[in-house]
Amino acid sequence: MAESNPYPYQPDTLHVINSITKDFTSALVGKAIDEGLIKNVNQPVLSFFPNRKVENTSDFKSSLTLKNLLTMTAGFDWSEDGNYGADYDSNTQMWRSENQVQFMLDRPVKEKPGSKFYYTTGASHLMSGILSQVTGKTSNEYAQEKLLGPIGVKNIVWALDNQGINSGGSRLFISPEDLARFGFLYLHGGKWDGTQILSQSWVSESTSKHIETPNGLAGRSGYGYQWWMNPFGGYSGRGYAGQYLF
Repeated sequence: MAESNPYPYQPDTLHVINSITKDFTSALVGKAIDEGLIKNVNQPVLSFFPNRKVENTSDFKSSLTLKNLLTMTAGFDWSEDGNYGADYDSNTQMWRSENQVQFMLDRPVKEKPGSKFYYTTGASHLMSGILSQVTGKTSNEYAQEKLLGPIGVKNIVWALDNQGINSGGSRLFISPEDLARFGFLYLHGGKWDGTQILSQSWVSESTSKHIETPNGLAGRSGYGYQWWMNPFGGYSGRGYAGQYLF
């Protein structure tokens, strides 16, 4: 084992992990399913928001499921190529909107859900909105109680959207050691010190390939439930600007 904290960083310095945040959101979805708060991954997305008025309704949108969000196969009309901050970038547009979850619910679904992979950070944020709906808590509060607290993670910062919903796809700050705790939990099938924190079936299902990823996504050979498949075996969490959990 090797550890390095170049100046000015310290072992307990919190780092933004960007899209590795998605793996925490995925874990919380699994926990909510374990607890019966969500039926299963095939539950329709719109069923979580029965009192919301949604624009651009269609058969595609009605068929959209939680699994489609998890596997980035939602089929949203979406543009995300890593040029964050650009006016055309859909993720930027979402964060500039007044209501980020509503922005996603109103987004047109142009492809048949489940048919095609397209990286969509907004889908991950929509899952955080779903978690708030089913738990009555923020994703951070639910994580502290059911996931992070039990594995000894005590200090994180997790940004909120305009409605007080934790960012589901990015903006989580955590120390490297605590990120390693999260990885250690997955390496041991969701078990920590003899206690099953996440079901082994969820860990296995979420870290298995569910969809092929397009050529050109270097070092990535398929996608699970917010986890990337590695070409050399195994799986990883990957975040913008060199954040990795292998």
